[in-house]
Amino acid sequence: MKFVATKTADQWDLQALHRVRERLVGQRTGIINQIRAFLLERGVAVRQGVRFLRAELPTILATRCEVLSPRMGPPHRGSGGRLASAGMSGSKA
Repeated sequence: MKFVATKTADQWDLQALHRVRERLVGQRTGIINQIRAFLLERGVAVRQGVRFLRAELPTILATRCEVLSPRMGPPHRGSGGRLASAGMSGSKA
């Protein structure tokens, strides 16, 4: 029988950080895809990737008011915390 060495506290911490990061990246990807789908339903296509959405979203919200309803207004109203936590706030960590 082959025995495996017990993990150290540092190894457990690193594993936990990797799991949390993986989950956050997955949530961010889901939010980005959902925003892209909402825009595509209204005839606005945005390339895949956070940087393209981050670059295009202010322009879309400023110039395409006739395409989006008032309820689909700027994301900083009410959901800014979710977008910031998803990496969409414009600041890079």
